[in-house]
Amino acid sequence: MILPILALKFAKIELPRMRAADQFLAKVVEATDSGQKSQIEALFDRPFYDKYLLEMAGRNGGLGKLKVAMLPAPPGWTNRGSYWVVFHTFEDIEQDHDPVFQVVSTENGFKIGPEILENDLDGWKIKSVSYNARIHPNAHSVSVAAHLDLSVGDVSRAPLFRLNDVYQMQSDTSPIVVEDETHMTTPTEGSIVRAGSLLIPWVSNPKSSYDFVYSGVLQHTVQDVVNDHEAYVTAWWIPSLGRLPFTVKARINGPAAWHIRGEGNLVSSKVEGANQTVVYDCPLAISYPKIIGGLYNLEASKSVNGQVFNIWQLDPVDKARANTDLTNEVNAAAFYEKTLGPLPFNGYECYDSDEYYGIESYSHTLLNKTVTHFISHEMGHSYFGGIVPCAYVQDCWNEGVTQYIDSVVDLKDADHSLENASDTLTVNVPLTKMPVAWGNNNASYWRGCYVMKMLESVMGPENVLQSLRDLIKGQVGKDTTWDSLRPYFENNAGRSLQWFWNQWIDHATFPTLQIIDAKTKKVQQGYETSVVIQQSGTLSPFLMKFKLVASIGGTKVSKVVDMTAPQQGYTIETDDQPTDLQIDIFPYTLAKVLPYKAADSASE
Repeated sequence: MILPILALKFAKIELPRMRAADQFLAKVVEATDSGQKSQIEALFDRPFYDKYLLEMAGRNGGLGKLKVAMLPAPPGWTNRGSYWVVFHTFEDIEQDHDPVFQVVSTENGFKIGPEILENDLDGWKIKSVSYNARIHPNAHSVSVAAHLDLSVGDVSRAPLFRLNDVYQMQSDTSPIVVEDETHMTTPTEGSIVRAGSLLIPWVSNPKSSYDFVYSGVLQHTVQDVVNDHEAYVTAWWIPSLGRLPFTVKARINGPAAWHIRGEGNLVSSKVEGANQTVVYDCPLAISYPKIIGGLYNLEASKSVNGQVFNIWQLDPVDKARANTDLTNEVNAAAFYEKTLGPLPFNGYECYDSDEYYGIESYSHTLLNKTVTHFISHEMGHSYFGGIVPCAYVQDCWNEGVTQYIDSVVDLKDADHSLENASDTLTVNVPLTKMPVAWGNNNASYWRGCYVMKMLESVMGPENVLQSLRDLIKGQVGKDTTWDSLRPYFENNAGRSLQWFWNQWIDHATFPTLQIIDAKTKKVQQGYETSVVIQQSGTLSPFLMKFKLVASIGGTKVSKVVDMTAPQQGYTIETDDQPTDLQIDIFPYTLAKVLPYKAADSASE
């Protein structure tokens, strides 16, 4: 009789708590559906806990577009609260994630606590994925059977996979538990749990491999889509752990009339009636496998030293654009191989699309037909994002570095990427905190490439390129962030660059420069102007370079100077007396510059 009594006591304790959890779930759903920031803020235990949620909601159409799920803490995770709440929606590739929060007990009842971070993995990592995918144009869907081999982490904790919330699980052997907005279910041992984008094997002793079968209808966005003439399967469609990279073997089935592309190298292709099956192998560990398919036409092709370069277009085709794109593709490959080393695959291909904007794919790219001129940038991601992965969880360092190597080193700033960096001075977000590439006024691109250019003045252009070549060799298949780059640059600079990272990469407060005094005197060879410049706006003085420019009519005389103190004096020599003095920061530093009035100067 002891066991039933104990069970009854447990039920008396747990059932009211479960009812309270369901009531809290209803409260969270109501606040989210209202779309009101104030209602969401009231649910959080600390004001700053909701920061990312509000940013993510803003990029996805507002709070009212989000759904909510709640679940008990998974096996091994009860030290992170008894319950978790998930805010979820369809997430595009390389962009936001669905935040998962602890639910904490307070004297005022349940509140939402800190986030369970996406890369909180306790050592679990996907080593390789092999999948079978079938494209169903008439149903606007894709079905997938994926086998995942893992590097084992903390065996006391269930691995927390992420899979876009449009995908529905299927299983003949394991119960499927779907947590939704109506109530919370308590999963049983051996279940597969779906809560928003969370995909959790509910097991006390996690395995080193998993098989998942699922399908999803893709017709609600212009990005991931399946229709009667094209298919793009790109965003969160293979279970991931912290978006860390893994190798991929793909078997894809689709219409025989289509051209179908997976990651890496084509292994085989077989047509059977109205369908075909293609097999691809990507031995390079990557974070974002994709499927591209459709009624593509091969409009331009060229073989160079055993490498094949192709341009694929949908109807109506544009032969002139195809030829231009092919020339750019071949030229970009020659530049990259000379500058950085061999491409990771035997060639490169560009696929255009009607609406999908663009993605990096390492052996190929998909670009909206209006922006296929970005092909050289996307090819740069074969190195920065491909060979050296970027998970887009902590930052997107590879966007700034790729913008630098393509737009600055190769194209000599023809697109004015460097000039665009000045627009990011008011973006008070460090590069190390920019996981969404297009957020923050595109600062990851513009400021990222600018600080790479700034490094040239610190360590020399060739040392910067050598650092990137060393990075490509040293970080193959490794999760990489801005902080991972620093040792490679320090090795070639021959000194610590911690100060540079602190000023320009890890923080986002920029100095203000101003000429506060100037005196010009006649000397034997002309005129000498003494200038005092002040920097302000930062906790401590920055180390930086800039140009001091003296104007004499239509002639300018400039001098590159270093600044290390809050206030510093300089001299500049000219043949005639200057009529104006200026500070020109481009492209040496990022700073605000206050104008100097020549009338304030004195002559001797």
